[in-house]
Amino acid sequence: MEKNKYRKEITYTPVQRDPKKNCLKWGTLLATIPLIAAIPIHTGYLYCILPPLIVTYVEFSTSKAGFRGRPLGTFLLLAIAAVLGSTSQLIGHIYLHLPETVVALFLFICLFILFEWWGKFFAPAGAIALVPMIISPQGLIGYPLQVMIGAALLIFIAMVLFLKCYKWPKSHLIYCLVPAPIRTSHRYRSYLRQQERKTMPNLG
Repeated sequence: MEKNKYRKEITYTPVQRDPKKNCLKWGTLLATIPLIAAIPIHTGYLYCILPPLIVTYVEFSTSKAGFRGRPLGTFLLLAIAAVLGSTSQLIGHIYLHLPETVVALFLFICLFILFEWWGKFFAPAGAIALVPMIISPQGLIGYPLQVMIGAALLIFIAMVLFLKCYKWPKSHLIYCLVPAPIRTSHRYRSYLRQQERKTMPNLG
């Protein structure tokens, strides 16, 4: 495509890597994951350490994706996905005896609407919504709560250990703790403008 001028030629620039820093980061990950997993394994609350939650932890620790700056929004996405998946399986498949393909289709439609409204696609949330289709009916009731506990713990540890959020400015922390749909709303923007006017010096 570049040769035929269908697209602009892009010059590849190799990413500069720091082997020492990478070894420290991955070593910390390998050390913390078993420690975090020890309590759920010992107590039997295994849904706190589901693979999609471990992926979330690793992504928050290593990735430069935009959702790292949205910890509360990411947590809420995972929580909503867990509740949606659990209730859909419980009501749709177990009580109404609908085929699981219908339940899965309903889940995907709801998730796509949620991602579109939220303005961010987060794949682990989709996986969290589908896990209830392969677990026992007895585990569906407590599933959302365990996912919320695991997500909150893993995101918090990643924010402290790897992102060092305790060093962030207060304004940045507040920005990260406001979910995207609220942040982009007209009312919230009006509120910010009012706060800016209050803090501006009186030039009269």
